[in-house]
Amino acid sequence: MASLAVDRPRIALCTEGIHRKFSEAAPERSDMETFKRSADVAARLGYTGIEIVATTLADNPFALKPAEVSAYANAAEAAGVRIIGLHWLLAKIDGVHL
Repeated sequence: MASLAVDRPRIALCTEGIHRKFSEAAPERSDMETFKRSADVAARLGYTGIEIVATTLADNPFALKPAEVSAYANAAEAAGVRIIGLHWLLAKIDGVHL
């Protein structure tokens, strides 16, 4: 796909909005497929890293197995970005709050 990047480097993008749009457009898509599409868009926009909302990976991200976490990291790298941060760690997860 063609790059949509601008001349200056872009370090991070929170992918929640992109993820939500892809999920609404095709709710039958798996979380992984939606994540891959979000990471691809971020890379095409010229970002080198993404920040993700943990609940976009799973309803309970604490239940993800190490292999699943690695698969998400590998998918981001394959798209040309790195996961550099997590967002809303204490929101939307039952039993987790301040």
